[in-house]
Amino acid sequence: FGMKLSPERQRQLLAGAKRASKERFAEVVAEPVLPSERTRPTVPHSLRGMALGQLQHLEELFIQSGWLAAQCDAYNTKHADAIRQKEKGFFQQVCNLYSLDAYVVSPMSKPGHCAAREQDRTGSVPPATDKMSFSSLLNPHGLFVHCFVSHFWGKLFSETVTALRLWAEQYQRSSGTASSTTLSTAGTACPKAVVFWICLFAVNQHDVADEVGDSPMQGPFNAAIAKATGGAVMVLDEDINPFKRIWCLFEVSRLKELDQPFELICEMGSLSRPESLEGAFKANPDAMKRILQATVESLWTVSAIKAQASVIKDKVHIWQEIANPGSRKVIRGMYTLL
Repeated sequence: FGMKLSPERQRQLLAGAKRASKERFAEVVAEPVLPSERTRPTVPHSLRGMALGQLQHLEELFIQSGWLAAQCDAYNTKHADAIRQKEKGFFQQVCNLYSLDAYVVSPMSKPGHCAAREQDRTGSVPPATDKMSFSSLLNPHGLFVHCFVSHFWGKLFSETVTALRLWAEQYQRSSGTASSTTLSTAGTACPKAVVFWICLFAVNQHDVADEVGDSPMQGPFNAAIAKATGGAVMVLDEDINPFKRIWCLFEVSRLKELDQPFELICEMGSLSRPESLEGAFKANPDAMKRILQATVESLWTVSAIKAQASVIKDKVHIWQEIANPGSRKVIRGMYTLL
């Protein structure tokens, strides 16, 4: 709507209420806006999806071409000593979501020239007119999301895309069955048209703190989970890192509360649908056994207390949301000490 109200102004308009009704929201939007309160209209968080075909195009353009690997190799060579000595802020770069953000998503989603645009010779990614989310750059009017993706940024991007492709193709084949998470339920019968919500692309990486906010329940992740028509998947890596991340555990908690379909998947198929793993068992039985064993062991040891977060305040906010009522007062007290 092109409005960005200060906290004081929001409290004034809400008149003490925690939430605005649809009627009150319509009244607020219709009221005159001060010049200082105007901002560029943005795509709602729940509509910031990326179609599978778009993800595959990025993989082809930056991963399969070897371009991103070359950027990572150059960085690793330049900072070899710092990486080897484990200096703060230096780590071995590979073609995962961290490096995709550093060399593609963040540079291309703000105005100006960058190396990624030289690689994109056909101009398939539109030029940015402002700092924005990558999904808004590609889909300025938004896309209805079929599936929310819970994942670990350290997993190779190509493996993530493969996992999502297999999931989409599986549900194309099972369309019309009794499954509640078929593509017909999600709203499409074409795998490449399946729209996934992935935080790297959906959240404005130039303004993460403001977009995520202080309340997980009011933030973009919760909005996307609630609106995803086909539920969610969790993309697992060989170390089952999503089970160790507090945001992933929050996502699972909300999916359960909202009674949304949920599956565990990897680049070999869906662990929640054993029939999809038959080919993987034949092709690489040892790899399948390892990831199944690691998943079972992680399920036994999963803990929100031990889970990790890049921002400690996020961890405390999520604890407060998922804790039982008796623990929330203690957690609020912990937060005041941060």
